Amino acid sequence: ALQMARGRILEAHPTPTANRYLASLGVLLTVAVELGLQPTVTIRRVPESEPRSRVLSHEEQELLQERTVPRVYAPIGFLIETGARVGELRHAQAQGGTLVLSRTKGRRPRGVPLSPTAARLWALDWSR
Repeated sequence: ALQMARGRILEAHPTPTANRYLASLGVLLTVAVELGLQPTVTIRRVPESEPRSRVLSHEEQELLQERTVPRVYAPIGFLIETGARVGELRHAQAQGGTLVLSRTKGRRPRGVPLSPTAARLWALDWSR
């Protein structure tokens, strides 16, 4: 029955999500053992592919800038230059040469040093 559930999880979800579900099932089995029960199955995770990492080349950035109006390129270029997320910019403030991100994915404020290009893009009015 557990192998059938594993198969359904793998069919219905991307591999990383399926592995999280399978890990949760594994925890349940561990708790069952700690309670004195004797489960007779083990949970096998599925190998995951390497996460994609794609960075625009300098030429691609230049082409993007050339083909985009400045008001549109400014926030995009700023995100490329700093590595910040779109949601982080909503509550960001520049303090000196640092961008302070108060609401981040990790829920901890962090500072991002501003390069001259990032500082120039930040100074443009792009209707924050």
